[in-house]
Amino acid sequence: MNIIPLHDWCFCFQLAGVIIGKGGQNIRQIRIDSGAEVELSDPTGGPGDRIITIAGTASQIQNAQFMLQMRQVQHFHAILVRIYVCRYYSCL
Repeated sequence: MNIIPLHDWCFCFQLAGVIIGKGGQNIRQIRIDSGAEVELSDPTGGPGDRIITIAGTASQIQNAQFMLQMRQVQHFHAILVRIYVCRYYSCL
């Protein structure tokens, strides 16, 4: 297996719960599905970005990054659907 150097990926602290999941379920599944080593930085105690460090082959890192991005897209899509539904039903 050809391991490449670590890759850091930064995300805003508000998305930590979305990325990590309840009890770490989301991040654990990303590790299993991608085969990459995925580690999160500890919160700094205040608002600020958190860092995810991804290690593995180029393919594993790419898969982990894609899965992380999809978590964010799914989260924002769910928010937009709720906004649309609320606006639609409040107009009736």
